[in-house]
Amino acid sequence: MPLDSQASVIEKGIPVPPRARIRYSELDRFVEKMEVGDSVLPERIGLKAAAFAHWSRRRNNGIRFTIRKTREGYRVWRVA
Repeated sequence: MPLDSQASVIEKGIPVPPRARIRYSELDRFVEKMEVGDSVLPERIGLKAAAFAHWSRRRNNGIRFTIRKTREGYRVWRVA
């Protein structure tokens, strides 16, 4: 699809927001409480769903999650 130069607006001077910092030690403690089959809406604890997947890959400790979109938002289930 070609760009519509009339609809596209290039803006200057918009600062890049700081990266959200995830405290993995806090996520470690939270995940330790989860059993296989448990789920959570990450937004309710101040995280994005992708943080769980990233945490799981980073730790490489056998804990695995799956993420699905639900009516409430993205929900994360512990599957292993």
